Amino acid sequence: MPELKINIHPEILDWIIENASFDEFRHEFKEDIALWKSGAKSPTFNQLERFSKATNIPFGYFFLTNPPTEKIGLLEYRTVDSLKLEHPSRNLVDTIYEMESIQEWMKEYLISTEFEELSYVGSLREVNDVARIAHLIRIELQIDEKWFLSSSNSWDSFKLIRNRLENIGVLVMMSGIVGANTHRSLDISEFRAFTLIDKYAPLIFINGNDSNSGRLFSLIHEMVHIWLGVNSLYNVNQQHINNFNMIEVLCNAVTAEILVPLKQFQSLWNQLPSVGLDQTILEVSKYFRCGITIIARRALDCGFISKEMYTSIAQSAASRFVDRMNNPGSGGNYYQTLKTRIDHRLLSALNESVFEGKTSFSKAYRLTNTNRKTFSELVRMTAGSSL
Repeated sequence: MPELKINIHPEILDWIIENASFDEFRHEFKEDIALWKSGAKSPTFNQLERFSKATNIPFGYFFLTNPPTEKIGLLEYRTVDSLKLEHPSRNLVDTIYEMESIQEWMKEYLISTEFEELSYVGSLREVNDVARIAHLIRIELQIDEKWFLSSSNSWDSFKLIRNRLENIGVLVMMSGIVGANTHRSLDISEFRAFTLIDKYAPLIFINGNDSNSGRLFSLIHEMVHIWLGVNSLYNVNQQHINNFNMIEVLCNAVTAEILVPLKQFQSLWNQLPSVGLDQTILEVSKYFRCGITIIARRALDCGFISKEMYTSIAQSAASRFVDRMNNPGSGGNYYQTLKTRIDHRLLSALNESVFEGKTSFSKAYRLTNTNRKTFSELVRMTAGSSL
């Protein structure tokens, strides 16, 4: 029986090639693409399935008569203008779609259980005072100015803030890959985090490929966006000094005040003996349990170091991070990694909804990128526990 041939509209093929992320497979399909575009040959059903998987383009798109319109509204909120984000990768696009689905499910679930809107979402939209915003957020999270002293390092601080956010209704998701596909790694040079504002289920997504200190900064930065009520696509690295809009300037300032309170920072900096700039920054970063780039930026803003010094410190820190990324250790425990990816409140709600017969098991597995075994084990591990 002859194989089924599929006719693809040339405009669709052009759109797919322009929007696909298949560098690894481009050479494999090079000859086929040329033949398909010229009309000399039509792809088979099986070839299209393979091409769909290689390009990460939904299979149904190949049968359209006109190119699809993918309006990614979140791109309007990117931190800095970026040519790279004029054409976002399929990895970013699919991650945004996935998080939107999670948020939509959670919102519907909360409304069905007569959950009230979260009063703090957008509550500080008209406030511009950095210290006041930081103070009001700390009150909501039930932390004080020295909250970080209960942590051992930036990862502990990240977990502390994440748990406080989850406790008050913010969905916090984190992953370094798209779904469960380990071959689709998220690029931190494209984005570090994003926030989807909603009165019932505000959601923060953290790119898990970032450093621990980078994750911490991104989490608090995105958290501020929730209180201001503005979506965010955080696509800047910490070497940037300028080129921010006013909302980003405010978010960065509040993040710095929560992470490294100004008065405490100035007092500690001035008390340290003269041991050299690098050692001073290292000691201060240990005290505040955050990265040296954050401390260097605080020092720059206070006039303690020059822009050139800050840039040098930030570039050195970025280089060390790249080296660590290129020389990773062991893969770690699968379930512990999965546990850090999923918001615990979401997991509990899904489990409850499934056993009440309101949500299918298949949908719960799809939203959490699990299966029957891993979902059950994950629920068991997270019951009554923190990250």
